[in-house]
Amino acid sequence: MGLNRRTFLQKAGLALFSVGVSETGISLLGNSEKLAPWLQPYVQTLAAPTNRKLALLVGVNEYPQCENLAGCLTDIELQQELLINRFGFNTEDILKLTDLQATRENIESAFLEHLAAQAKPGDVVVFHFSGYGGQVKIPATAQAATINPLSAGESYQLVDSLVPVDGILPTKGDPASNELLKDTLIYLGRSLATENVTLVLDASFSPQESFLQGNFKIRTCELMGDNPNPEGLAFQEFLKIRLATGGLQGGLKALPSSELVLAAATQDQIAVEKAWDGFNAGLFTYALTQHLWQTTPRTKIINVLQHAGETVATITDNLQQPTFQGNSTQEAVLNYYAVSESLDGAEGFVSAIDGKTVQLQLTGIPLGIIDSYGDNSCFALNVNSESQDLTRQNLLQISSRNGLKAKTQLVQATDSTPAIKVGQEVQEVIRVFPQNLGLIVGLDDLERIERVDVTSALSAVNTVTSAIVAEGKTVDCLFSKVQKTDTDVGYGLLSVAGTIIPKTLGEKNEAVKSAVSRLESQFANLLAEKLLELTVNEASSLLPLSVTLESSSKLFRQTSRVSKSANSSVTAAMDIPMFIAGSEIKLQLKNNSDRTLYCMILEVNTKNHLVAPYIPKEIDEEGKLVHLKDIAIAANSQAIIPHLVDSWEWDISLSQGITKMYVIFSTKPFSKTLNLISQIPTAKLIRPHILNITEPLAIVRKILEDLNDASAVSPDIVDPNSDVYALDTQSWAGLKFTYQTKKG
Repeated sequence: MGLNRRTFLQKAGLALFSVGVSETGISLLGNSEKLAPWLQPYVQTLAAPTNRKLALLVGVNEYPQCENLAGCLTDIELQQELLINRFGFNTEDILKLTDLQATRENIESAFLEHLAAQAKPGDVVVFHFSGYGGQVKIPATAQAATINPLSAGESYQLVDSLVPVDGILPTKGDPASNELLKDTLIYLGRSLATENVTLVLDASFSPQESFLQGNFKIRTCELMGDNPNPEGLAFQEFLKIRLATGGLQGGLKALPSSELVLAAATQDQIAVEKAWDGFNAGLFTYALTQHLWQTTPRTKIINVLQHAGETVATITDNLQQPTFQGNSTQEAVLNYYAVSESLDGAEGFVSAIDGKTVQLQLTGIPLGIIDSYGDNSCFALNVNSESQDLTRQNLLQISSRNGLKAKTQLVQATDSTPAIKVGQEVQEVIRVFPQNLGLIVGLDDLERIERVDVTSALSAVNTVTSAIVAEGKTVDCLFSKVQKTDTDVGYGLLSVAGTIIPKTLGEKNEAVKSAVSRLESQFANLLAEKLLELTVNEASSLLPLSVTLESSSKLFRQTSRVSKSANSSVTAAMDIPMFIAGSEIKLQLKNNSDRTLYCMILEVNTKNHLVAPYIPKEIDEEGKLVHLKDIAIAANSQAIIPHLVDSWEWDISLSQGITKMYVIFSTKPFSKTLNLISQIPTAKLIRPHILNITEPLAIVRKILEDLNDASAVSPDIVDPNSDVYALDTQSWAGLKFTYQTKKG
């Protein structure tokens, strides 16, 4: 990298000491032949914008002094693939530092040489860090180097830091800190000659008692270093003073605080990484990059960030809520990930070509779907959503998949088939997944004999595919012992985030087999929700429609890929929208197509029960169902639920917690679904027009059958006798709303 950072600091420190920190002193530094490459951006006249895009990506999995992480290198691969194949970064403008390369000195030097020395006004700069975060004790004597000064009477301050591979240095006494202070990173970002700076931090800082949370690994280093490295403090002080004095003589003036910091979690929360089938990744990075693959010219990037944060918060039961800091206006955010007017949403891209085999990276497939994504699913090349006929041509069909990597072949190559190129984007056309999907249950905090008994008992449960030791594996829920009191321990089910699933905790001294038997209905509920997730496809559906959810004067809109309206939200927060318990709720269903669409609405409520908020129906005097009807929306029209002429109000449950609403559309009626509901003797109204689903798994499977029938995928693509569901994006749309309730 040329002049190393240590030499830079020595020369910079000597000059500052000799002449004082002033424009004159700093200009003397600029006259140094060896320092010029770093300081030139700050002493030269502002150059014309170059619109160059630069990135520095740092990921550390293997730490000498801490438990190893598993998903950080995947994170920077996801980010690199996004920047190159989606947002037009050149490969040579992206620098990666991984594991042993990612020392503090190398990170700071790379920031100076690769970013600061090259970035000019108007350029786009992205810095990404995935690894451990931590906190460093800054003594009172060094408090001037921090953004937030000490309070009166404090002897030290805890300052957030990013932990490089050499961040904790072993000593005879307490470990010494060699971490990259978060404040230093902020100062580095502000010192760049461009305002288009994005800092992505997939780490957390608040001290934790455990390395694990449920089935997640926490990205907070449990070791706290004392005695911060004096060299690091001196470097930060230099950056701080340079900015405070207005820049360098004859050069750049101090920029406003215009950098955007995308943080994986709020200050006191955890950032986690999760295992999927075939890979591990930071939950925040995966959600962020996946949603950015879905951006279109109509997409508001601020809403992409909101949806990514909502995804993370939902999976972690609100234990992790991403946040962004800095200039939060929509226009500013658009500067960082600008989308070309010709760009449309995508589910992945061509990563390699080997003869007739085309390898895809499925980086745009939603997080809750990828593990179940099946062979024979199809993607289209160069799809223009304004011309849906193109989706039937140039289909690539999956022959095998490992994690995000899928091997495909053209369904039918012709003389007119265009040449396939590496980097070419693909869009989902046909989604295929097995009919016999089941739950993978993780065994958590159990003795060996208990694990044997649980595994044996679960083998007889038809909704469970397998039971495995949970740590670091892909699971749908956790079977665990839960400490109810100091002396009372019971078996129950936990989410993958480690929180108790409502109404699953058993009594003390319950036998394992009895607990499994008691929980069979809960397993069915969880599998029903897992299958419902597989219907979500607002980013790939070719049905032009939108759904608007309104409550307490808040509006949230979800649209399909080809809808002319854009997703919108009244909040810019990266978490789950909050509604007031008991407040009224309305849905507006808008059909922009030239044919009638049919709709099913289902909710997984705060008690983890499946309900149908509204199905047109006829009931007798005793309240029993007589006839169920589809929600039918005529071509180029809309429906409002509740109807304006109806006397009932749809209000939000008084129970606090998270509710997930699925709004599913089809080009054909949901005949099998409605027929089954009408035949269930225990189906009943729990509130006006709110139907309790007592056999949720059977109902959801019928919905999938109806969608499969409406899709009518050609037998040349999927064998009609195979035990799979095959859904066509021209025939179905699945939109999802997630919200949480609180008392007013």
